[in-house]
Amino acid sequence: MCQKRWFLKLYKIFGERNLSQIIRDKAIDFMRYQRYAEAIPLFSELINDDPNDWSLHYMIGQCYRFTEQLPKAINALTKATDLNDKESQSFHALGIVLQISDQYEQAIEKLKIAITIDPNLITGYNSIGLTYKKLNNYQKAIDWYTKAADSLMNTIHNQLV
Repeated sequence: MCQKRWFLKLYKIFGERNLSQIIRDKAIDFMRYQRYAEAIPLFSELINDDPNDWSLHYMIGQCYRFTEQLPKAINALTKATDLNDKESQSFHALGIVLQISDQYEQAIEKLKIAITIDPNLITGYNSIGLTYKKLNNYQKAIDWYTKAADSLMNTIHNQLV
């Protein structure tokens, strides 16, 4: 209830348009300081007001992940990828949560989408390697770790030239 009074005071001071930005900034600050449980209700409030903002679903999905609410994380991150299928980080985050949830084949599928969107997403290659390692498919794991290393080397080379 205290949080609602805080929102009402801010609303009276700044108006509805600025209030959403203030709430968003506060939720992001909570994430920045790893106070994920405190960010969740703020993101939920924002999602109620703007359910088509993919970034809100992404951020609440990450909060659910780090508070070990994996089914909620999967739902939120899936919604983020449904709303914006051009954002590699959403697919990467979803792939990681699926991997943590022992849904390895689905994880690989989402991670491959992430690196298709962004071929320089080194963590995507590495995550696929780790997933294959968890599946005890060591040769495929090595192959993907090698792709991660190659991608890193290409990135470094391109920055130097």
